[in-house]
Amino acid sequence: MKKKLIVVLLLISIAAAAAILSFTISCQTPSTVSASMEPRIRLSSDYFNHVQEKLTIFLPEVEMLQALSWRVEVLEPHPSYLVFHEWVGRGQPPEQVIWDGKNFVGDWVHSASDYPLVYYVCDVYGNIKTVETRIPVDDFVFSD
Repeated sequence: MKKKLIVVLLLISIAAAAAILSFTISCQTPSTVSASMEPRIRLSSDYFNHVQEKLTIFLPEVEMLQALSWRVEVLEPHPSYLVFHEWVGRGQPPEQVIWDGKNFVGDWVHSASDYPLVYYVCDVYGNIKTVETRIPVDDFVFSD
């Protein structure tokens, strides 16, 4: 009777160890998610054009349990990449934001430049997910 109990306990221990090992290995194996499956920011136009006056930035749905806050930043096109314009909110992010091509003080974007755009979403646990793209700006000339 004792031998049967020892064999059963040994088999249970081996099965538990195998399950733990299998789980550990699966967690360490990098996932094979293709780049096409990652969230992407879409723009209403291929580039910002001052004639059209507004650019709609469609924000992707980011998988998070519960979004706490979000931020969209259009950065300067040159190093130090300071924030040129931003939108900030709490809770679930909107589906889109609309940009008029101006910064905080009303200055227009620079002609023929690419502006980095970064979208951040933070959840209630402090996890942050980011999605990045660039906003190309058309070559334009203002006349007086």
